[in-house]
Amino acid sequence: MIKKLRIKFIASIMLMLTLVLVLIFASLNLVMIRTGEQQTFALMQKIADNDGQLQQKKSTQAPESIQPEGSKPGKIPLEIPAIPESQTNFSVKLDSEGVILAVISQFPDQVTAEDIEQLVAAVLAEPKTQGKLAATFYLIEAKPYGSIIVFSNGQTEDNIMSRLLEISIYVGLISLVPVFLIAFFLAKWAVKPVETAFEKQRRFIADASHELKTPLTIINTNADVLHSEIGDNKWLGYIQSEALRMSKLVTDLLYLTKYDTQENIYENQLFNLSEAVTGAVLPFESVLYEAGKTLTTDIDANLLYHGDEGKLKQLVVILLDNAVKHSRPNSSVTVRLKQQENRYKLSVHNFGEGIEESERERIFERFYRVDTSRARDTGGYGLGLAIAKSIVDGHKGRIQINGKTGEWVEFVVTL
Repeated sequence: MIKKLRIKFIASIMLMLTLVLVLIFASLNLVMIRTGEQQTFALMQKIADNDGQLQQKKSTQAPESIQPEGSKPGKIPLEIPAIPESQTNFSVKLDSEGVILAVISQFPDQVTAEDIEQLVAAVLAEPKTQGKLAATFYLIEAKPYGSIIVFSNGQTEDNIMSRLLEISIYVGLISLVPVFLIAFFLAKWAVKPVETAFEKQRRFIADASHELKTPLTIINTNADVLHSEIGDNKWLGYIQSEALRMSKLVTDLLYLTKYDTQENIYENQLFNLSEAVTGAVLPFESVLYEAGKTLTTDIDANLLYHGDEGKLKQLVVILLDNAVKHSRPNSSVTVRLKQQENRYKLSVHNFGEGIEESERERIFERFYRVDTSRARDTGGYGLGLAIAKSIVDGHKGRIQINGKTGEWVEFVVTL
């Protein structure tokens, strides 16, 4: 239990710190992307304001330009051509009808007229006046002669952002190592008080159970001797009955104590599981008959299993005893053992009050009862199902509860 608690604590800390790291690096990347875009658009706006130039020139010399065939851009092409990385930006002047008037560029030989027409056509089809197509930023500004479109290469910025994302992932993964060490030591420190309290409780239960065994044995022996002398007696019967209940309680507590300390309490060997289940079920036929109920079995033959035969028989007895006690009068109890691929499924079904969905996880806790008023009627202490789960866990299996409240319940063990 302590080991599971420590693992959950480490997992919780790791999850929280990982989420924090993801948020930090994601925010950093988003801020960098947003800042880069704002700077790019600010520069493009300056170029548009200067009518295609990065800065206004006093010289009357006309800027170098490409003059493609003046025609209206056609349909949007399937592929948007990208600006070469060496080409930072260029501008395209259009008249009021979208006909290209001039292309202002410092490197006119790197962007062809066909590429320009395709880019212009794609931008004019966009609803926004600024944005990004593929790896190219664009900005449209109205002018007295029509409009000007400023293009800027975003490939370099995309490469930088990709590299930043890779670095963030690498740093994040490396950061998980110190995060795990921090979580490990924090979990060990936080769970220590619980571990100490649990160890004291376990030791007390073990010591108390051992101390109770001797007086209970003496009481049982003397009660048996007295019964042989005076015969049947109501008061003596009460003493014997309660002494037997106390003996069973002590035995159960000792078993759970050994399970908690992870002692090797299982004697695993290959045996016939079908015969073991059948042998555990047979004694209940008379019990159910006397209670006016019926027992139905559906057990596949010759199923071999490697485990502790005695403990698995005890598991069947616990589940069947629980079903008998909580089934309705004149109803049936069904025990099934089936092979499904490489798994065995053992189920015990009965008609009765059932178990609420919210109670199904807690039903395996020690001393827990759905209805405490039934404790006296059933004669148990709420340890049976806790022992059943420990046996299943000890065999690396799984136990679950199916059913419908007020109608039926089924315990299913998967081995």
